[in-house]
Amino acid sequence: MLATMIPLLRNLAKCCARPIGRAFVFMAVAAVSGCFAGPDPLPPEQALAAAHGRITRLLEQERAFAPDAITVVPSQTPATPDRITVWYPAHPIIAPALGRRDVRAVFERAHPEVRLDAQFIGEWHVAIQKLTVSIAAGDVPDIALVDRSWAARLAQAGHLMPLDGFLTPKVLDDVHPHVRAAYTLQGRVWALPADGFCSVLYFNRDLVAEPPQTWADLRDAGPHTDAPGALGHLPYVESLWSAGGVVCELNQSGLTAPPAIRTLDFLIDLRDTGRVAPRMLENPGWAFETFLRGNVAMTAGSSEWFPRTGNAAFTVGMAPLPGEEGPVSRLGDKALVVFARHARAKRAGIVAVLDFLTGPAVQGAEAASRGSVPVRQSVLEGVDVPEGLRDAYEAAQAPPFIGVWTAVEHELLNYLGLAYRWQPEEGGSEERLPQASSGK
Repeated sequence: MLATMIPLLRNLAKCCARPIGRAFVFMAVAAVSGCFAGPDPLPPEQALAAAHGRITRLLEQERAFAPDAITVVPSQTPATPDRITVWYPAHPIIAPALGRRDVRAVFERAHPEVRLDAQFIGEWHVAIQKLTVSIAAGDVPDIALVDRSWAARLAQAGHLMPLDGFLTPKVLDDVHPHVRAAYTLQGRVWALPADGFCSVLYFNRDLVAEPPQTWADLRDAGPHTDAPGALGHLPYVESLWSAGGVVCELNQSGLTAPPAIRTLDFLIDLRDTGRVAPRMLENPGWAFETFLRGNVAMTAGSSEWFPRTGNAAFTVGMAPLPGEEGPVSRLGDKALVVFARHARAKRAGIVAVLDFLTGPAVQGAEAASRGSVPVRQSVLEGVDVPEGLRDAYEAAQAPPFIGVWTAVEHELLNYLGLAYRWQPEEGGSEERLPQASSGK
């Protein structure tokens, strides 16, 4: 890990002469950090209090950085007005579509006047480096696929073109309203969703007749004789939203409020009653693999993982996550943004490309089969979405649209891990792991 971090951070350090460069370097470090051992476990309320303190300091830094009013960089005249450059990292929907000649041909036939220059820029941790250096140098693409936190930071810095008033109503008004709201800052829309992934509850249809919708339903779900564990993973953030709480807003943390404490108490109770192991509360990927082996009856994870369920030895269903009072979910974290530098001069071409990237050729039936709900309502009308996924997407929320969110969630997950590992009778981290069931 260090071998890859050192050259990355060396190059990023060149950007630190500018405030915006320092902000992006901080985000890059947060994205690749977290690979070293942490401190000893903490009692749950102490862990939340510690996370509250760290997040409060991050929000104070954010307030110092965030402008009272966003000023978009001046428009410039491009050398090649017919060329629309799209930078994209690895992504299960956008990358395969732009890499396929037949899919790109759909756009080329419809818009022969536009030259679509799609450039793959590697995995996200590599793309961070290229984007950071390019932003500092002023050499940016027309469109880029980025994390939500980066979209917010780019918007605050004035690098992005607000899309309301720029996109045609055919495109912008067609995006699901609650999804469009997730990319709104200071009353303007700054990005479009790159996909329709969301968090879902995967469940074994051989063991679960009806997926739970509430916490009370989960409490009633005991271990099954053919599955030693009832539940693999349940995320804190979505559970907190369902209880009426927030991790943070722009001005304050919500982790000392009653919903935050009540949510963590509920998850700890699932652990203490044997419904879930601490490691699976911390690691949704490990819990999903345990689920696919048939060792737990249900687990939460991204709908992006849906294609992997085809290898399971049982029928897999999807549903929204059970919340305190009802279903909840979380939207995906990848966004499409338009850089303002040449946006006005290239408006027609950029609008055409975004129409294509969010339309049926890219976000249609094939994307739905991969667990991504069409991000536009008109496309959804003609596509069969896997059962339960549409309900999850309609129940989905998003974290606050702020540049510091990646760092905030990093701190939260670190301290939640300490709480999940805490055992009051021992002060240790002994956990009950599910055993492989026979015949699986």
